[in-house]
Amino acid sequence: MKINKVEIQNFYSIRNEELSFDDYSGLVLVKGKNKDSGGSNGSGKSALFEAVVWAIFGKTIRKSTEDALVNNDAGKKCQVSITLNDTIRIERGKKPSFLRVWDGETCLTQSSMAATQIVLEEILCTNYKVFLASMVFGQHNNTDFLGASTDDKRLIIRNFLNLEDLFKLRDKIRGQKSEYNTNIKNVSAVIDELLNYIDSLKTKLESVSNTKVKKSVAKILKKHSLEDILSMEALVIKLSAEKKELIWFYPKKNTKQQALEEKRDKNKCPTCLREYGDKYNSSDEKELEKENIKYLESVEKQEEQIKLIQYRIDEIKIPISSKEYAKNLELNKASDYAERIKNKEARVAELDIEKNKNIKNYEIMRFWEKAFSESGLVKHIIKNVLDVLNDKCNTYLGYLTNGRFGIEFDSELNEKIYNNYKPVHYISLSGGERRKVNLAIMLGLQSLLDLTGKEQSNIFFMDEVAENVDDEGIQGLYLLLQELKKNQTIFLITHNKSLKTLLDSAPRITMIKTAGESKILRK
Repeated sequence: MKINKVEIQNFYSIRNEELSFDDYSGLVLVKGKNKDSGGSNGSGKSALFEAVVWAIFGKTIRKSTEDALVNNDAGKKCQVSITLNDTIRIERGKKPSFLRVWDGETCLTQSSMAATQIVLEEILCTNYKVFLASMVFGQHNNTDFLGASTDDKRLIIRNFLNLEDLFKLRDKIRGQKSEYNTNIKNVSAVIDELLNYIDSLKTKLESVSNTKVKKSVAKILKKHSLEDILSMEALVIKLSAEKKELIWFYPKKNTKQQALEEKRDKNKCPTCLREYGDKYNSSDEKELEKENIKYLESVEKQEEQIKLIQYRIDEIKIPISSKEYAKNLELNKASDYAERIKNKEARVAELDIEKNKNIKNYEIMRFWEKAFSESGLVKHIIKNVLDVLNDKCNTYLGYLTNGRFGIEFDSELNEKIYNNYKPVHYISLSGGERRKVNLAIMLGLQSLLDLTGKEQSNIFFMDEVAENVDDEGIQGLYLLLQELKKNQTIFLITHNKSLKTLLDSAPRITMIKTAGESKILRK
């Protein structure tokens, strides 16, 4: 990646500045002067590096809040524009927030900042972690490779070696594996359900296999449906209820008839039945006779209705009871059971084939999931780049420690550090020694970019890499910087007087802060 130019507005203490990196080469010393507080701290030196990182990734090197990021005096319209690879232009802003990207005349801005960021990183073939680890060295970049876990070390290597495609494949494989596993469960559930149904059919078949339906009954089953039998039975029950009701409510003599009979009975001697006098006369007798005729007529009518209902009941010929019908119907279904069992067993066989295919595919996906995991191809790739990594790290350590220190990583990325060929523990090293070792490792990791499609940047940003480094280390660092500047431009911030003396003839940029505003003074 080639960084051409950055334009900064209201970013930290920088109000309106621009810097063309194309104007510089080799080793450039970045100095600072804070006229507000004295000294060089807080002059805005690191803000130059921060602006580049933020413009590309929307993240700063050090942790920062939105309020701290936007210039205090302006309070809004923070914007950093950067040109990369001669044609790519990025504009990123805060208050308001926006991200716009062009490649030449082609606008690459998407519907959201997140989507635009994805497109941008795909074009640049890098990401925040790789960029930071390969371009920015110093106090604000807290990448500590040796202090990281094995998994974190692999993650760093994975980023440097452009292994994202492997992990995208693994994620896709995991999705397919999950789909096959779901299919296995679903098919298994259907098979279990079918097997239970087949068992129930076999039980029914077994119960009816030893009993045969009589020919006469078979004719009935063929001629009548169960619904027919049930309808006839229901009609008989209904008519029987009507008959019973007619019998229960048989016609009774009315009150007038009863009164006349009582009057007649009282006018007769209970013993000889001779009448006593004129209390009961012939007119009463005639009236009683009329009432009796009416009564007999109602009785006769009732009996006719009962006979008619009975005739209708007798007329309904139920050939077989519904209970017997159902029982014989089950017996008659033996062949139907056998056919259904045959069909369901054929379906189970089909599902077994489908299930076995899913199991096979599931196992294949398990294999490839492991193959694309950190313990598979990634581990194999890391093993094959160890020689390059170890060689580069030891080359840089040779400069920084005058050949006293060495380091070797194994396939698990566990390190062995040597001091004059004697093994030492990283935790036992001094602060300066750790800084030398970490700088050598990060430069070694950066060299791995040569093995990938990712471009190395034309620029290194080094911020206080000489902190806690002794005079011998400063001399070695100077020699290393002379070697590195042959291929890349290095912008260096340092307070180390010895190193600044050695770099006295180097071109420089000075950040001067006055009344809270930082400006660039070029020499």
